[in-house]
Amino acid sequence: MAMEKPVETILSGPAASAVGGCYLRRLSKAWVVDVGGTTTDIAAFENCRPRLSLQGAHVGNWRTMVRAVDVHTIGLGGDSHVQMDLTKRLQIGPRRVVPLSLLAISHPFVLEELQSQTQKQSTYRAGEFVLLRWLPSTLHTTDEAETNLLMALQEGPCSWPQLEKKGVGLYLLDRALERLESLGCVMQAGFTPTDALHVLGVFSPWSVEAAEMGARLLAQQVGLELKDFCNIVVEKVSDRIISEILAKSFYDEDKIYPWPDSPGTMAFLERALHNVKESNLECRLFLRDPIVAIGAPVTAYMPRVAKQLNTQLVIPEHAAVANAIGAVVGSVTQVVEGLVTPLELQKGYRLHLGAEVRDFEHLEEAIAYGQRAGVALAREKAHAAGASESEVSIHRQDREAIVAGGCILYLGTELRFTAVGRPSIKRRDFPNSDQ
Repeated sequence: MAMEKPVETILSGPAASAVGGCYLRRLSKAWVVDVGGTTTDIAAFENCRPRLSLQGAHVGNWRTMVRAVDVHTIGLGGDSHVQMDLTKRLQIGPRRVVPLSLLAISHPFVLEELQSQTQKQSTYRAGEFVLLRWLPSTLHTTDEAETNLLMALQEGPCSWPQLEKKGVGLYLLDRALERLESLGCVMQAGFTPTDALHVLGVFSPWSVEAAEMGARLLAQQVGLELKDFCNIVVEKVSDRIISEILAKSFYDEDKIYPWPDSPGTMAFLERALHNVKESNLECRLFLRDPIVAIGAPVTAYMPRVAKQLNTQLVIPEHAAVANAIGAVVGSVTQVVEGLVTPLELQKGYRLHLGAEVRDFEHLEEAIAYGQRAGVALAREKAHAAGASESEVSIHRQDREAIVAGGCILYLGTELRFTAVGRPSIKRRDFPNSDQ
């Protein structure tokens, strides 16, 4: 089915995370929050199954009309770029970069450049590097800045001051960098939340020294101590996750999206998430359903999220690999929808189900036939999608309106059939093998 309709695999990665979270902690109703390197994925599940988006997957500002798991994805993760904007305000993401702590492991001379920038108290693009991922042999470019950038990076990652010394014009670098990044030729490195965790001693498999120097370059711009700055980075990540959980909840309930970035809203969030001593207003948030947190760095960010939302936090034993678990235990799900509408002058009822259209004299006769045919059609689709056996749930919703005189006018009935089944596992005989 993936070969026939590849678009149906949209958001399959976040879907696997949601399924893995459901499997690891079988709660009837909860939020699954998956904090990864590039994105944070937020999904709600009910009755031990992720909720589906009937309006279609939401990618950027577009509704795709392709049915998928209802996942809210934001550009925030352990590898999000931490930098100062022009007003010296801390900005995290949405760009993903290579953490300085990881870059320094592969390229030790990065430490020397960071040390040099620290001594000079550099501020412009402090602690930022560009590295070559692969040199395109077939890329034909007449752009001088792109050519110079590719040539300069062949000897290894370069900071912005180093690129300037090699003759790469910084005033043209942004445009060249954007295009080469889109082609996957180059990538940027910089300070990330993962580096902040290295400084704080929460997560430190790579170079703590590189992380500390990167943090110092940014902390000195705002006059903060090293660990205070890193604590603020972790706090900002947690605050953003809280804000996005609220945004997801508001959209699900009232179709208000995105979370409005208005002064009033920001003032409310500030009072709800921080102790604003100057304010006479105290706000608290309460999330009724528990949070299942998955992903490698969740122990650093999610306890504060749950505390601020006054809800239960569940971190499963194998939270770091929940995505892989979800890919293994996931079910095949297929949905079939039908519609029963009254004919003119109430002379019977018409059923629309798949490609079939059929008229009936009585409503319950149309409903009964629709349910039998809908269940069979949903099972057929699930089998075609790879399920060996499936269970079908039926959802019926009658649409009515009250007209003059208090009479009830029947408008129609919506039928939805959801078939869920385990993928069939086929045995394969491998030659020259006992397994």
